[in-house]
Amino acid sequence: MLPLLISALWIGSCCAQTAPQNSALPKKPGDLIQLAFRLNGLHGDLKPWHIHVTWQTVDAKGKVQETGAWEEWWAGKSEFKEVFEQPGFHQTYWATDRGDFITGDPGWPAWIFTELETIYTPHHSEAETNEKFGREWEKFGHVKLQCLNPQGPEGQRTDTSYCFDTASPAIQVEIDSPIEVAFYGAEFFQGQIVPSSAHLVRLGLPDTIINLDSIDALKQPPASLLNPSPDAVPVDPTYLEGMSGVVPAKFPGEKLARPLIEQDRKSV
Repeated sequence: MLPLLISALWIGSCCAQTAPQNSALPKKPGDLIQLAFRLNGLHGDLKPWHIHVTWQTVDAKGKVQETGAWEEWWAGKSEFKEVFEQPGFHQTYWATDRGDFITGDPGWPAWIFTELETIYTPHHSEAETNEKFGREWEKFGHVKLQCLNPQGPEGQRTDTSYCFDTASPAIQVEIDSPIEVAFYGAEFFQGQIVPSSAHLVRLGLPDTIINLDSIDALKQPPASLLNPSPDAVPVDPTYLEGMSGVVPAKFPGEKLARPLIEQDRKSV
């Protein structure tokens, strides 16, 4: 079961999606997950876009502890610019056909930025999409959702789940232990479903509230925006080796390394 704070927030609010409803969702788990992977998030053959997202961590009483922002201008797989901001850290990252470059603070941004990329610009491998998925009905507060989870080699349940209502392919809850995310509202952008906000819980850390501030299409980002600044330095691909707990979502085939924990959820 999701933590009580998320469960309580879910009561009456999980299904307030603005994305188109679909009364004829695929019945088979594998077909539904393929549809969801295709429609949720910014990926595929899209026109250039710009997104700005802010986040804040809160303690058990709801008091804000830390804030940050992530912004991206995208014109292609090797043509984008990202800005990462949080207290004590500011970095601008460019991807070009000549390699990747950064300015500002060295190193990779905090784990939350990888989660933001996973939420808003997900990359699902062909192997992940073609896994065998099982279905269980679960309660989150007073809301019952169908949760699909990839099956292990002997048919056992894994610690990953994608949960939906019965009317829309919009992912309502995503669980990848020890991280659990509940999504609220949605924007329908260039045929894709983009969460308006989210509540993220990670074991042992303060909750994170995520808000989509803006998302808009770009005719074509100017070269001055996508070209690295004169003081930008090349990114050494080997600097990621040996890092623990964070891998950029932009590197195909890589997944965030996370320890396994038992999920205490109620199946219905």
